[in-house]
Amino acid sequence: MGAGFLAFIAILAVAYFAIRGRALRLREQLHEALRRGTERAASNQLPGESMIKCPACGTYCAPGQQRACGRTDCPYSP
Repeated sequence: MGAGFLAFIAILAVAYFAIRGRALRLREQLHEALRRGTERAASNQLPGESMIKCPACGTYCAPGQQRACGRTDCPYSP
């Protein structure tokens, strides 16, 4: 009876440490994948572009994409 109980406890201990070790490896793999993903995302960013403020209405737009805002004093033609 005592030997069977000790064998059962030993099997539970082996299973516990096996599952725990696998969980730690998966956690490390996840952190490594997230680190690689953020490095890749940082290197793929598009360059920023300066915005131009409309002197009439105060809205901002990208250079070369200005459109008339409809105000009479708008410097951009419709």
